[in-house]
Amino acid sequence: YTVQLHELEAGAFAIKPKYRSSSSSRGGSSSGMRRHPPAPQMHRVVPRTTVFHCHKSRVKEVAVSSNEPSMFWSAGEDGMIRQYDIRLPDQKAYGSPNVLVNLSTAGMRGSLVECKGLEINPVQPYLMAVACGDAYVRLFDRRQISTGRPGGTPTKPIMQLSPPHLPLLLKAGMLRRTHSTHVNFNHKGDKLVASYHADHAYIFDVTGAALGQPVSLHSSQKQRKKQNGYLPQGRHSPVAAATAAAALGALHSANSNNRNNISNGGYDSGSDCYGAAAEAQQAKALSLQLPEAAEAAKVAGNNALFEQHYSAAATSFTAAIAAAPWVPGLYTQRALAWLKRGWAGDATWALRDCEMALQLVAQMGSRGG
Repeated sequence: YTVQLHELEAGAFAIKPKYRSSSSSRGGSSSGMRRHPPAPQMHRVVPRTTVFHCHKSRVKEVAVSSNEPSMFWSAGEDGMIRQYDIRLPDQKAYGSPNVLVNLSTAGMRGSLVECKGLEINPVQPYLMAVACGDAYVRLFDRRQISTGRPGGTPTKPIMQLSPPHLPLLLKAGMLRRTHSTHVNFNHKGDKLVASYHADHAYIFDVTGAALGQPVSLHSSQKQRKKQNGYLPQGRHSPVAAATAAAALGALHSANSNNRNNISNGGYDSGSDCYGAAAEAQQAKALSLQLPEAAEAAKVAGNNALFEQHYSAAATSFTAAIAAAPWVPGLYTQRALAWLKRGWAGDATWALRDCEMALQLVAQMGSRGG
């Protein structure tokens, strides 16, 4: 459970080559000396080694930053990130005041969260990503935290990232060993790739990480999801799938009412809530027209759905949404692709798309009168 620093002397490999010379003769007479390439020579270099006994469990990864050559960091399964500065003393023992991140009691009911991986952002070196022994990847801003001795309260991250289905499945007791194993920033520092044990690799957008605002789910949303039975009861989350299907039905009903309003000249005789003027309805209809790129992606997605190529359909509808994010129907089509594919977590993505589509429909209804 140690971290070892091996230092080499600056001139350890600056060895002047030695040449061999020999005389050559031509026609029995000497013509001078000839230089041969140097013969291979073995040089034994003994590094200066410093051993740090700071962790009480396995050390999983060591990270460095090119901007700070005198510092490095280690991640251990004891739930701690240690920061080392070779210019400072008192860093070799477990009780040393070099604990930068403490996750020893950051889990559910104060349980241990192991540190499985560590990465420093190459563009913003004050950002540190930690692959943890639960469903989350935690992002810390070193400008907002300081080192200390072991113990104390858990360190709060500025971002806590996870695929949406993993926390639900873990909380429901359906997954026991899924955790992040490694993290890596891209060369621009705005994307973070995380691999998961017994699952896939995911890409997270951390563009706004420098803002320093913790990302969390509002308590009202938590209570609403709990009341609605949002936690999955099966591998493919049938409760979430049923909720998504109900949302799809509600959205289709809302779209049907909107079409009836347009056909009735903007007024529904059975209700006073659809009394918008014809101009407002026409403007709403124009807002739902798709750009050329979105229309092409939508056609490709519909064709993929018909051919039961559901992953390709989801990809096409994602491209259509990127080109026309204000159109609710694109979200419902992608939700249908998620539900048809039926992978673990797809129902959660489908529910999110349905909620977005319903919000867009509500916004258009409020603007239309």
